[in-house]
Amino acid sequence: KALHAVPHSQATPIQAISVTIAQLFTTPLGEIGEKLSEFFAGTMRHVPTLSWPIVIGLIVFIFVVVLLMHSRYEMHLPFMMGSLRPSSHGAIQGAAREKELEDALNASKSTVKSLENTIKELEKTNRALEYNIKSKKHVSRSSSNERINLQRERSSSNRRENNELRKRTTSPLRANQSSHMKTKENRDPCQSKAASDLGVQREFLPD
Repeated sequence: KALHAVPHSQATPIQAISVTIAQLFTTPLGEIGEKLSEFFAGTMRHVPTLSWPIVIGLIVFIFVVVLLMHSRYEMHLPFMMGSLRPSSHGAIQGAAREKELEDALNASKSTVKSLENTIKELEKTNRALEYNIKSKKHVSRSSSNERINLQRERSSSNRRENNELRKRTTSPLRANQSSHMKTKENRDPCQSKAASDLGVQREFLPD
């Protein structure tokens, strides 16, 4: 039974997950603890027991200073003896980065100003185009009105001329008809009297 038993089938998934997480954390910490114990054991082996606190304090102080320098903090020693600070390479990089950011900001501001100027110029040109279009429309309307007025004047003048021509042409015809009728009356007085008795007008008598 022990040979045929499978350990993976006997363990639940929760147990497997918990054991895996514990191994992930405990294994490296155990290695670190072993190395630290070996370090302290090797350090304290040749040091008397009374000086152990001093050695431990020095080790802790050095560890704290390294952490502070790594996190870019400064430490000033007492009595103006000096200060502990990180290297200036990071500060130079930060200053260069700030300068690059300032240059980029100035460039973006200049581009924004140029875009604003172009927008203003486009607005001016748009206004000029609108004014030209309105003036053209006004001119076209005035020209169309003038054309209509000219056409009306021409038509009225043509009508007047036609009326004058009609009057001129009809006046001699009427004079001829009146003279012809007078000669008829002089020739046939009896016929004119009979026609008048019948109620026929002189103008509509046959020749």
